[in-house]
Amino acid sequence: MARAIRYASSAAAAGHGPTATSVRGETKDLDVDGYLERLAKYVPGEILAGFTPLAVLAKDRPVLLTSLSIVFLLLTPAYLYITKEVQAPDSRTKVRPYLYVLAPIAFVVWALNTSEAFRALVAQWPPVHQLGTLDATVASVVLALGALIIPAIDIILDYRLAQRGR
Repeated sequence: MARAIRYASSAAAAGHGPTATSVRGETKDLDVDGYLERLAKYVPGEILAGFTPLAVLAKDRPVLLTSLSIVFLLLTPAYLYITKEVQAPDSRTKVRPYLYVLAPIAFVVWALNTSEAFRALVAQWPPVHQLGTLDATVASVVLALGALIIPAIDIILDYRLAQRGR
């Protein structure tokens, strides 16, 4: 799974640490994903490539768009699990359990910003409708907050798991 997140705790377990500077002050390239790399990997590219054209086709059919949104929301963690399982046991990338929750959240944040029809659909949902307008500006704010918060949660949880030796 090329889009799997490479964690510092996994790198340390493999024999190299998460820092990029040696004792002599030399910079080393490590096989660990940083903040921005993690953000790009939360939603599998295949999910994005499948949802985008279908959401455009279903923009005038709310029931179909709702069904597609639910299917792709559920398919996001399922796809992560399936792609992990089909790898050879010795080359499996470890997927943190909490990623199965963060990935669908990232999908919704991404979809709000790439599909006007999806945004309009979510805006009709009573809890969101009561909050007020869900326009492109609000969706952009949600994207910015998601871009900051989702990887931060991932880094904190990875650190906590490393502290526990998992």
